[in-house]
Amino acid sequence: MIFRRKAPKAFRLFLLAVFAWLCAVSFVHAQDSNTLIQAARNGDPNAQFELASRYAKGQGLPLDMEQSLFWLEKSAAQDHVLAQMGLALAYSSGTGVPKSMEKALAWWERAADQGQYSAMYNAALMHRQGIGTPKNPQKAVKWLEKAADLGLSAAQNMLGDMYYQGEGVRQSTKKAVKWYEKAAEQKVGPAFASLGAVYLQGDNPDYKQALEWYRKGADMGDAECQKNLGLAYTGRWGVHEDLTQAVIWLGKAAKQGHTSAQVLLAKIYFENDMIDLAEEWAKEAAKAQDPKGLYLWARILIIREDHNRAEQVMRQSAALGYAPAKAWLERIE
Repeated sequence: MIFRRKAPKAFRLFLLAVFAWLCAVSFVHAQDSNTLIQAARNGDPNAQFELASRYAKGQGLPLDMEQSLFWLEKSAAQDHVLAQMGLALAYSSGTGVPKSMEKALAWWERAADQGQYSAMYNAALMHRQGIGTPKNPQKAVKWLEKAADLGLSAAQNMLGDMYYQGEGVRQSTKKAVKWYEKAAEQKVGPAFASLGAVYLQGDNPDYKQALEWYRKGADMGDAECQKNLGLAYTGRWGVHEDLTQAVIWLGKAAKQGHTSAQVLLAKIYFENDMIDLAEEWAKEAAKAQDPKGLYLWARILIIREDHNRAEQVMRQSAALGYAPAKAWLERIE
């Protein structure tokens, strides 16, 4: 295999991180370099991994990423799980080796076969999105279930999504809620938002349950939950209108870059003749090319009598398919 001589700092930092973990549990780090090299040449995967570490750090040996990756691959071939994960990342980024998502997936799955749950999650993500392989939601679910059973919160949350959407499995809101709740127990913000959304669906939505989940997530700082709690205070889902609370929660989400919250906040300010604040948040949403944000900003520009700029912005909104912007342009043409 042909390696490039230098690897970017990010990959070196990853290697150093996993090597540091290994040094806490392995005896080989205490060996001198000559003894270590001999053990690595004799096929000891831990010695090979430690040798890769020393080459990556320049510890007792010259800094040499080519040698580091060479020994990393030797170790990975003998099922050293951290070496396998290191190679998966290397192939994902094309760091030190030619970029290959197919090979990255193969190494993630080899690490996953050994029970490494973050490797299971990465393999699931690639199968779900069709990265390095055709899309295969059934395989994604297989790895997610294994990782979720081992307690990986991100896998639990994604598995909830799969069950709720019926992606790769028979649709089951009950199972979706089960996995979302497990993820929420581990403080995964999106799980709170998903639970809130689930309880708002159906013929008999449970507003109380939905709002409880949104508030829990909002208190944790999840932007989607903060946006939805702010939306509730505009008089939705059985909540009495309280624009002060609406602005507080929408503002928290907007400051985190939540585009929908920025639009809602701008709209409240606009409708209450607070044009400067409305423009501030409409422009923020417009930066993300949000059609509603662009439309609202255009309307503010009209108030400011900047008609040329208003028309330009309105056309941007219309080009994104926003019907009110299209209707406005039809009226002036």
